[in-house]
Amino acid sequence: MSLDTVLSIDNSFHCETCAATRQDQFKRDLPGIRALVQEFEKHPAALHLVARWGTPGDFRVNHIFHVGTRTQAYAEVAGFFPAQPGRTYPTEATALAGSGITPLELHKLLVDMAALHIIALVRTSDGVRALRSGISHTEAGLLFVSNPAFTPEPRDEDNGIRITGFVPIADKVYYFES
Repeated sequence: MSLDTVLSIDNSFHCETCAATRQDQFKRDLPGIRALVQEFEKHPAALHLVARWGTPGDFRVNHIFHVGTRTQAYAEVAGFFPAQPGRTYPTEATALAGSGITPLELHKLLVDMAALHIIALVRTSDGVRALRSGISHTEAGLLFVSNPAFTPEPRDEDNGIRITGFVPIADKVYYFES
């Protein structure tokens, strides 16, 4: 893929009307997304990431990936993808032990995420990010703030993502893009 193609994809993601459309969709779905985030927050802090993959039933929980019939855990992950060979688990329940969520709770959360078109829930030091679109360093979502010291300014996150701006859409809820 050429650099021009990559830049045009990035520019189309950040176009003014595209961002406005995403914000409107988030505002419309805010009550359901808020309930989803509250459900996610009921789980211990050890649960910091739940992501849906394109194929129903495939998911990521922290560094645990379930794709097809394989469930593997990785010590290191580069972005959304594993960085080296991982440990294979015989069952989801075995892999999820210690993650703070049971297979039944996880699958209910994944169904609820799909209904709201949320691809990932990510716990951060500022609160919970609910992502609807994007991957790795190009995201659009809502940040549900729990950190009283939060300031809505562009910044670099610990994982290298650059948040380009925050738009308030409700009390302690901000639309953001990276």
